[in-house]
Amino acid sequence: RAWELIHRWFPDGPPTMPLLPRFGVPEVVAHAATLSLDAGVLGQAARWTTLLEQMLDSSGMLRLRPELLLLQARAARVGGDLEDAREYAQRALDIATQLGMPLSRLTAHRDLGALLTVDRHDDAAHAHITQALDLADACAAPFERALTLLALAELAAARGETQRARTLLADVCAICEPLGAKPTLDRVAALEATLARVPAQQHPAGLSAREVEVLRLVAQGITDAEVAERLYLSPRTVGQHLRNIYNKLGVSSRTAATRYAVEHNLV
Repeated sequence: RAWELIHRWFPDGPPTMPLLPRFGVPEVVAHAATLSLDAGVLGQAARWTTLLEQMLDSSGMLRLRPELLLLQARAARVGGDLEDAREYAQRALDIATQLGMPLSRLTAHRDLGALLTVDRHDDAAHAHITQALDLADACAAPFERALTLLALAELAAARGETQRARTLLADVCAICEPLGAKPTLDRVAALEATLARVPAQQHPAGLSAREVEVLRLVAQGITDAEVAERLYLSPRTVGQHLRNIYNKLGVSSRTAATRYAVEHNLV
């Protein structure tokens, strides 16, 4: 149905001559570029993206500039040029921040997080993805939240945090299944298949994977509230995890639990 709308404006595909932007046309061109990237037709995507760039340059329109830059970032990533992809995404973030465009900021943060995950800059990736998640919640955008949780799951998988990745993927499915968001669910299934090939990790003292996550953060000296924020749990749930940890370790204080974590290489 989206392509039917695009073909009403452009029955012969992307024109080779620059066009003056008319109401709604730049948005149609941006959608055409997105759909072409989704389909993996990179040459056609490049033509649509070039047309959009020409329209924005000729009109001085800024509103769609972040979307153009994010399209260019995505195309660069598909082409294997991660440095250019990061540069485009950062420029998109800067302009979206300047113009007060929270959804574009969200996408830019998420894309930067995904790119930094590939480069294994885990802390920087986590910071960007967390900001994207905060924006998804502030905008009450559940599908954007699902995409961001998926990016967070990919980061967890890259860090070897298999159980956390599975937990996040379950949250993604809970949002996407009622929406019938098949492409996103396909990405979930692909990552789950990868995780299934990872041998289950055995933790000392019968600790669960989630309890190890909590213990690892506690041993770093952060508060329960900060643990809750990082793991997307409620403070009450963190408190329950700590009680279970203390019982399994036979300790009664954070100091003793931290000592155990250090001695057993859990930090």
